[in-house]
Amino acid sequence: MALPNFICIGAQKAGTSWLYQMLIQHPDLWLPPLKELHFFDRNAASESSKEVVRKLVAKAKRKYLSRADQSFDQAKPYWTYLDSIAAEDMLTETWYKRIFDYPGASSKITGEITPAYLDMRKKKLAYAMDFLPKETKFIAIVREPLARALSQIRMWAETKKVTPATEQDWQVFIDHLTKVTRGNYMKSIPMWNTKAGKHRILYLPFSDVRDRPQELLGAVEDFIGASHYDGYKEIDEQVHTTKKIAIPEWVTKKVEADIQPQRRFLINTFGNEFYEKTK
Repeated sequence: MALPNFICIGAQKAGTSWLYQMLIQHPDLWLPPLKELHFFDRNAASESSKEVVRKLVAKAKRKYLSRADQSFDQAKPYWTYLDSIAAEDMLTETWYKRIFDYPGASSKITGEITPAYLDMRKKKLAYAMDFLPKETKFIAIVREPLARALSQIRMWAETKKVTPATEQDWQVFIDHLTKVTRGNYMKSIPMWNTKAGKHRILYLPFSDVRDRPQELLGAVEDFIGASHYDGYKEIDEQVHTTKKIAIPEWVTKKVEADIQPQRRFLINTFGNEFYEKTK
């Protein structure tokens, strides 16, 4: 059974959905129909984790049904493959390997994108390093901490279908930023560098998604050993744009004060030029 050649590990709210939509177009690459597999960071025994997978499979089926270019005979093997992802052994090692055993992936460079991996706990990261081949490479898009955190708040508000109205409402979201760790670069990047090795990780600044998308994709292609592809469609389009709810100035200032150590870490680690390009 196969395992991925590369994994995009994050960060959340840093253009990973866009990257997925681009890479699935590349003729040399194969990525699963589920953008986020969450194999390494979820609890395989948790029914809630399995329910997430079922919903993602159902979404992939709906997306496939919307296509008009497939006959029933062509669709049947793919449909069977999607059913196998939703099988009872989901989130096990056998399940993860089976995902990359899809016939169409056999001659291609395979990968997956799960931005939550960047902030995995040390024990789960150690397991991932033991399980994956030593040749597997990792990609991380780094977004300026304040903008990333505010986008995270907007995403949570959108997901919960609420718009905070009171100071207490907003404080719930501020507290959630500390409880649900996302984009904790000063903790996650040194841990990944130690466990995986710097030579196996490509760090990219977020602004390249917006300002230099073809160059960013070229850097990814070079890193994972793929040919350069010039046929990407909708390369300048945003994917999964978060609803633009207005965030009060006091909330922004509170979050900004909290992320100052993250900002200093990025500058000290990558230099000011790279940091400026994360905006």
